[in-house]
Amino acid sequence: MTENKQEDSLTTSEMPNSQQKNGMKPATPSTRSNQLLRQARRTRTWSQGDLAERIGVAKETISRWENGVSRPQPQQLSRLCETFQMTPDKLGYALDQVEENASPTEEASHPLPAAIAEDTTRQPEVATGERRTLPSRRVLVIGGIALGALALTGGTLAWFTQSNQLATSPRHTQGNQSAPSPRHWPTAKYDLHHRSQLVRVAQYMLQARQYDLGPAGVDGAFGPVTQFAVKAFQKDQHLPESGVVDGNTWDRLIIPADTTSRGSQVTALQECLQPLNLVPKKLSVDGDVGPQTIGAIRRFRQKQHLPMKDVADLNLWCLLVGGTISK
Repeated sequence: MTENKQEDSLTTSEMPNSQQKNGMKPATPSTRSNQLLRQARRTRTWSQGDLAERIGVAKETISRWENGVSRPQPQQLSRLCETFQMTPDKLGYALDQVEENASPTEEASHPLPAAIAEDTTRQPEVATGERRTLPSRRVLVIGGIALGALALTGGTLAWFTQSNQLATSPRHTQGNQSAPSPRHWPTAKYDLHHRSQLVRVAQYMLQARQYDLGPAGVDGAFGPVTQFAVKAFQKDQHLPESGVVDGNTWDRLIIPADTTSRGSQVTALQECLQPLNLVPKKLSVDGDVGPQTIGAIRRFRQKQHLPMKDVADLNLWCLLVGGTISK
């Protein structure tokens, strides 16, 4: 508690040297302290330094945000939302306050985030829908994404182009192509020098789908046999045969688990959940979803702020192996 109190208060030592020399008092907060941001940080048991490292700012900056002395810039707020997987209003920044007075030039100057840019490259039809005039003063722009535009565009995802117009994408694209996945998975690829749990998960899923892994079986090493199995799976799923387990491959490869599941995919799930110590007794790795595994699933979902249900779905799996989910 002493450490938290020290973190949560601004001291004269945090002031720039020029202000101290001139006898200036610390800046008084222009708004109330941001209890929502502070609570979100403490819920994850992060210190201000921990959060600062994740956002890429100084520890004192986090202190100023939490005490209401200053507000994050749009790109910083974007990183905050990504880090906490929460919307701006849940972090104490109302949509109509952050950038209500931003000029069109400022709004258009923010580049698209890498994840969105990658998705628009992969599916160009997303950015070629009906264009509408930019609404004034009521749209929050964070890193190029108009988070406040959902209610203004009929429930569609929207972002600003460099021409300062609103481009919309439907929830479902035409034909056989689907909307971009909200999940951002880590990549597993050919590497004989390292063994990892991520590769073991891919191998267990391939094994559950009856793909041959050779005599070594599930060993955590991404060698030629595993690469051949990945390419075979990609071919069967009509995906590019890269031999790399990328986001599209993970979305097809992962087998969700519920109370009726058993097999290699459950073994993979239990191996990933066991080190997290989510249940009182050490989680058994037996390939069968029982009460203990369900308890671990529910506890993990609670910690990750996922909807509470007894299912290890794609979203749970993505977070479990170190990925992220776009809200």
